Amino acid sequence: MRLVDVDEPIIARAFSFFWFKRIYLGIRFKRLSPMQQTGAVAHEEGHCELHHSEKRMALLFLIAWWNPWWFLRICRNHELAADKYAVDKGYSQHLLSLLSAYGTDGWLHPPHRERIMAIIRYTSTLA
Repeated sequence: MRLVDVDEPIIARAFSFFWFKRIYLGIRFKRLSPMQQTGAVAHEEGHCELHHSEKRMALLFLIAWWNPWWFLRICRNHELAADKYAVDKGYSQHLLSLLSAYGTDGWLHPPHRERIMAIIRYTSTLA
């Protein structure tokens, strides 16, 4: 997995295609604390390791044209799964800090509050 700096107004995004795995770090990533950076990278690593890019490409061709709301729901579930991946790696506080300071809702992301509550739930099941 390779980290790549990009001149984009994002925190981070991931793309993977089987063995090709990249995490792109945007301009906003540099403004994060080291703890928040770790949480962001762990979340994006989750997308790569859980093969979300490959699944989304396949789903886009199979069902997005038929029912775009399914595609949206699956993408939102992928965000929660990537959050859980980061929590399982021990980065729940890092991710919560990041979401509390910089989180925004996006149309492919669950509502911000839902993500925070899910992270708290994932953390409590680890104990």
